[in-house]
Amino acid sequence: GFADLGMTSESKALISLFHGRTECKKNKYGKPEREVKNIAVVGAGLMGGGIAHVSIDKGYNVILRDTTSKALSRGYSQITKGYQDYVKRKRLTNAESDNILSNLQCQTTFDGFEKCDMIIEAVFEDLKLKQNVLADLEQRIPEHCVFASNTSALPIHQIAANSRRPQKVIGMHYFSPVDKMELLEIVRAKQTSDDTVRSAVSVGIKQGKVVIVVSDGPGFYTTRLLMFAGAEVFHLLQEGVSPKDIDKATKKFGFPVGSATLFDEVGIDVAAHIARDMQAVFGQRLADQSMPQLFEELVRNNLHGRKSGQGLYIYQAGVKGGDREINPKFTEIIKNYSKESKEKVTMENIQWRTGLRFLNEAARCLEEKIITSPTDGDVGAVFGLGFPPMKGGPFRFIDTYGVSNIVDLMNNHRSRYGDRFTPTQLLVDMAKENKKFYS
Repeated sequence: GFADLGMTSESKALISLFHGRTECKKNKYGKPEREVKNIAVVGAGLMGGGIAHVSIDKGYNVILRDTTSKALSRGYSQITKGYQDYVKRKRLTNAESDNILSNLQCQTTFDGFEKCDMIIEAVFEDLKLKQNVLADLEQRIPEHCVFASNTSALPIHQIAANSRRPQKVIGMHYFSPVDKMELLEIVRAKQTSDDTVRSAVSVGIKQGKVVIVVSDGPGFYTTRLLMFAGAEVFHLLQEGVSPKDIDKATKKFGFPVGSATLFDEVGIDVAAHIARDMQAVFGQRLADQSMPQLFEELVRNNLHGRKSGQGLYIYQAGVKGGDREINPKFTEIIKNYSKESKEKVTMENIQWRTGLRFLNEAARCLEEKIITSPTDGDVGAVFGLGFPPMKGGPFRFIDTYGVSNIVDLMNNHRSRYGDRFTPTQLLVDMAKENKKFYS
């Protein structure tokens, strides 16, 4: 009966997640000294357009700026299309939609930047470019104005390296599509002030986001987890496992998008950038040199993923997920990077190999204080990365499965596949003391 359902691990996981989500929609950090009213979004691409959309929607006055009118009109039509859909679905009247859109100003100049309370920079993921944008804007914006960079992996202290006011620089990592994905990962560097954190959190919550605040570091929390699990996906591909089998196994575990397809969705060019930077920091613990090299060869051959029409798969109009062909060009390139398979790869094997890398890295992020609590870690993984909600998130999953069982599995995988499966110290200690993340 109903009482039995209430006692299942899925039910407990979902209840815990509900409480976590509710907690992350509240401002635990307090009010900033000055309320943010005027926001400028720099860069009118997919992310910039989405950020402008969720900002005007909640009553902010927004300037959307880009260098060309072509980029601006693309960004503007993305936003207006969103509002036309709302009107069609009777969520808004025409008048209400027009009223909201009147909060938006699209321009190629810097007019009005002197009145901004916050800049959200959403230019291409390139460190030098972001540093230059910051240096240029610091001469145009008022002293109190917060500079937030929408980046998925570039360390905030590096973006702020030459800043005149590094205490005002913070990361606001939105997820695509911005108007649908609930998570906002706010990244606090060592030099970021408490008041800057309060400003970013209050804007995120007003935008309707579920907010987690994480510490600065390569890949922060969410991208770091994605890349560690992704490194194992590429290891499997190098062993000759088909992208379709990887997708099938990871979707069966409960992810909404298969882990091989995910690279095509994110963009292999974007992943190549991140893989190179993260491999330089994490070394063999992430992957060997062949991973960034493989990514770069795929990019050189124009295999950028869905956006270029080809990546691991071939993308054609009207051809849906499961029917897509594996790209023969990809199959050809991966042969040059082939690795010997230690054993026959089964569905369960794919799930555990990718899953254990994900779980172990989540625990390591808690150990390194990248995240402040298991709740933030679970909320971030479910609402930002699509970790199956009925499993509650990586920390709830480890508790349910048993920390010592996870450590045993890691050690078993380590003896079979190598040191990248070394369990993090936190898990080893918790297993010894029979502890859980949630009491």
